[in-house]
This record gives sequence, C-alpha cells and structure tokens, in this order.
Amino acid sequence: MVIRVFGFWLLLLSATFAQTPQSLGTASITGRLTFKEQPLPGVMVTLESVRRVSNAQAPPLSAKTDTDGRYRLTGIAAGQYSVSPRALAYPIPYDGATYRPGKTVTISDGEALEGLDFALVKGGVMTGTITDYTGRAVIGQDVRLERLDEQNKATSFRTGNYRMYNTDDRGTYRLFGLSAGRYRVGLGEGGKDGSITIGRAGGYYRLTYYPGVTDEAEAKIIELTEGGEVTEIDFKVRAPEKTYEVKGRVMDGNTNAPLPGLNVAHGALMKGRENINGYGYTGDLTNANGEFGLRGLTPGRYAVFPVAEAAKEYYSDPTIFEVTDHDVEGLEVKAYRGAVISGIVVIEGATDPAVLKLLPRVRVSASIEAKTLQAPGNSAAANPDGSFRLSGLRPGNAQLSTYVSDGSPLMLVRVEREGVPLREGLELTGTEQVSGVKIVMVYGSGAIRGEVKVIGTLPPNTQLFVWVNHAGQGSNRSAPVDARGRFVLENLAPGEYSLSLSQSVVSGTSTTHARPVPMQKVTVNAGETLVTLTFDVNAKGQQ
Repeated sequence: MVIRVFGFWLLLLSATFAQTPQSLGTASITGRLTFKEQPLPGVMVTLESVRRVSNAQAPPLSAKTDTDGRYRLTGIAAGQYSVSPRALAYPIPYDGATYRPGKTVTISDGEALEGLDFALVKGGVMTGTITDYTGRAVIGQDVRLERLDEQNKATSFRTGNYRMYNTDDRGTYRLFGLSAGRYRVGLGEGGKDGSITIGRAGGYYRLTYYPGVTDEAEAKIIELTEGGEVTEIDFKVRAPEKTYEVKGRVMDGNTNAPLPGLNVAHGALMKGRENINGYGYTGDLTNANGEFGLRGLTPGRYAVFPVAEAAKEYYSDPTIFEVTDHDVEGLEVKAYRGAVISGIVVIEGATDPAVLKLLPRVRVSASIEAKTLQAPGNSAAANPDGSFRLSGLRPGNAQLSTYVSDGSPLMLVRVEREGVPLREGLELTGTEQVSGVKIVMVYGSGAIRGEVKVIGTLPPNTQLFVWVNHAGQGSNRSAPVDARGRFVLENLAPGEYSLSLSQSVVSGTSTTHARPVPMQKVTVNAGETLVTLTFDVNAKGQQ
C-alpha cells in the first residue's frame, strides 16, 4: 500500500497543544514513556476521542513528558479515547485490530487512570539516492514505501512524518522512524492499485522499484531491524513516459442534446476487475456543446462519468475506454434524466435551537443497487429548515440513509412517507418526482457504558468489540473493548438496543474478524445505562 499521510498528522507533530479550555471533564490519565528502560523527556502525548471525525472539532488534549518521562493529561470528560506518544524517531504504536495510534482507554468522570505507560522502540532508517536515466537527480518526488507480509504482499502501515518521503535537491531520501520488518521501495506512478493523478499534463515516471526494476516481483526486499539503518538504497528510473489526452462530450441519452455545465470524473479500472479504484475530477465543466477534456492519462483502462450533484437532474452509467499509445477523441458519455426524491429531515422531540442548528450537518443519500459498473450515487445536505432534494436518481430500489458530519450526536431512527415507514425502500422507475419523505432523527443523549468479563484466555493479539443495534434499524455501531475490559457507546437515542460481541485477531499483517455473538438487550434512556457482559472464550458459538 502506498503511504500517504495527510496534513492532520503535521498539525499533531508541529503544534504545541495546551489543555483545551473546552474540556470540562474531571478525569485524568498519567503514565511514563521509556526507551530501553530510560525516560524519554520532551515527547508529546496526545489524547483523542475515538469518535473524532473532523478537524473542525477542538484539537486533542496533549502534554509533554517531563525529565523523568512522565506525562499527565487532565480535564478529561468521560468517554473512550486513544492515548498516543508522538516521537518521530520512534514508530507510533498501534492498538491491535482497532488500527488506532497508541492505546484505547475508556474512562469515567472523576477517574484517575495511572500507569498508562509506553516502552518505545527506536525506529529503523532507510536512505538512498534516486536518479533518472541520464544520471540527474530526481528532485521533489515522493518515494513509495511498501511494507511486506510473509507472502511479499504489501500491507497497510502508518507513520507520523509524511514530509520525509520527498526527495531533496540531490535526489536523496531518508526514511526514519520505521518499524522493523520487510520493505519494498520505489518511485513513480502506476502499478496494480490502479491509482491515477488527476489533471496532470506532460510526462510521468513509471513506477520503478529498487534496484531499478519495474516488475515488483523483481524488486529487492529490504530487511530493516529495530533501530537499524540500511544505506545506499539507490536506483534509477526510466525516462518520463508520455501521457495522453482524452476528449469527448456528454449528451442526453434520449435526445442526444449536449449537456453543458457538468463536472466529469474519471477513475482507473483495477486490473482484472470491473470496478473503479477511486476517481477524481478537476472542476472543469462541460462547455456549451457538452464537451470535456481529460489530461495526463497514462496507458490503461478507465471509466468516465458526470459527477452526481444535487443541482443536476441526470445520472449516467460509466463509459469505459482505454488509453494505449495515442490521444483519445470522440468519446461519448450518455446521461439520462432521473427521478427526484424530496422531503424533510426532522429531529424528533427537539425544540432547543442549538439542537435544531445541527440539521445542515445531516447528509441524505440514496443507495440503488445495480448489476453493472455504477458511478457513485447522489447525496444532498439538509437545508437549515431540514428540507432536502435528491435528484438524478437511476431506476431501482432506493434505500435512504444519512451521514452526520462533525460527530454530531444525531441518529437515524426511521424513514417514512406520509406517516408510513419505508422499510423496503422506494421503487423508482423513471423520472418520477417523489415528495413527502420524512427522515426522522433523534438527538442521542444516552450512552451504554459497561465492562466485559472474559472467562478463559483470549488468543494473543485479540481485540474485542461491542456492537449495538437499534431495534428496527439496520445500522450498527461498535466500540472497542479496552485492556481493562471497559467500553462505552455514546450519543444513543432512547430506545431498545441489542448488544453483540465480536473478536478480531491480528496474525502477522492480517486481521480475522469473527461474526458478532448476540449478548443481551438493553433499554437506553437519557444518561448512562450500565451493563456487564460475560464472554466465555470456550463456549460453543463464541469462537
């Protein structure tokens, strides 16, 4: 997997966080950071809610370790958090199958959690120089680093320093803070993942692996030990390969009239599979004749389609084309006027203006199953008065769902039309205008807090998860069980819930997820509901 670490981590690493004044909690966490049993002073330790979904929220709490390597986080509200050290030269520890940095902890109001310690290990270092076919340095290009499993397959891993992947003015790169393991390093674009760069013009470097091969099977594997350093991982890339342009137009599929003012997206098709592995668009709109142009495409198979937007009335099946050794012209993309679903989002029982202001954070989408390759569907944000309009919907059974941004405590409880629940969705046949749909949300003021008591011994590297399902709803929510057996599920609406327990086992670089096992039913009201679950490792049906 190609490493791309986003700017959010840079904020964590470069800023000095104070204890945020919004934190009105009464809990605290203390611990110590060490390396080879020696204290690590001056290292930032952050605490972040596991429900954090937006950088617009308050930054994580943080504190630096003192001369004895000790840290103290205070003013913590009850909830579930990830506590993680941020030291660039040391690999960030990750918490088993949760894939979260650091350690997951569940904490109560007024609790003083002590001894949350981290024994860090020194990261490995890899350096080298990359030149082009003429011997000149390849400057300002991102190195591609892949960590390999025992079968030499690239696996997911993370690092907190995205800037180190860029080559300097000598074509030199230096990757540090890496976990011990087996790696493959390269530079360029292409490969089996089908990734593309949107809007690029000119040439590109074909993906080349150390020691200068384009076939990943011929790439030399680099063994990196804990705190070790490998140098002179040098290689050359080939001359930049030519990219191509694609020109076409979007037309009404029934009248052949041009469709101006549309964004056109494209994505690469995975090798051997008819599905789009990511897509993108430049923001350029089709002109008065419905014409569009795509630049910087490398040889391969692609799908192109108009971007679904609430203001547009059309849908389109992706048009597949192939780029070989020349530009492509005359591509025709046909779009069809679709159905419209309109209605209102309401927060049941809410009269508080502060709660009603959350309505624009609700995004309504329609999922319509198709047997063929399908472009991404449409969605629309609710207006301040709760009204919404989904347009350009293809024929088929439309299942409505919601996504709430910024972690707002709103929960979907039902979808109805003229007072009748739409459990089976809406059947769309053409260009009908479906109105009177009501999306009913509730403000989740309840929580389930509990403990899992384990009978027997869990397999090594096992992570337990508690799942909650609202009666009559198909959506599930889960929370990891921390090392003390605690969990919390927050922002739940009053009602009846079913609790289930699942386990995920990390083996090497793969994770096996077991089917959730039903545990018990719980009635949630405002405030916290306390439960205790018992998990018998050896009981039939719980393995």
